[in-house]
Amino acid sequence: MSAHIREAAPSDARSIAVAYRASRLEAFGGILPDEAVLPRGFDGDVSRWAEFAAAGNGHLLVAEADSEILGLAALEYEESVAELGALYVHPSHYGDGIGTALLGNALSAASEDSYKEVIAWVLAANDRAKRFFLSREAGSTAAWKYGRKGILLS
Repeated sequence: MSAHIREAAPSDARSIAVAYRASRLEAFGGILPDEAVLPRGFDGDVSRWAEFAAAGNGHLLVAEADSEILGLAALEYEESVAELGALYVHPSHYGDGIGTALLGNALSAASEDSYKEVIAWVLAANDRAKRFFLSREAGSTAAWKYGRKGILLS
């Protein structure tokens, strides 16, 4: 499936929350306690993504096809480092290249904004995420932080 990658608008927040929640349930079920997988509730997630889209401290990118949001990448700027704080694809679109396209666009956005490093923090037990980042030659394993394994992407 071909998807268009674009900057999200606050009005996309409800659709973003649907993809985000489905992906978190698939990615973290069995890894995290149930209450940690979706701690905010649906309305809390909608608010979070609307605020992020409006804030302008980085980029909130979405993959969209046929007016449906299939995935998202949240790139946040912290001093001299860009952090890929979220990269989620709706499970029904795993393997469609959506995550790879979002990652590529996030790395390009960071480079265009003059950031030389991008870090993604991955739960140590999330083997799928570790394989995703490392198999794309996106970077090398970095330090442990807060129980998550950092992947240096650029």
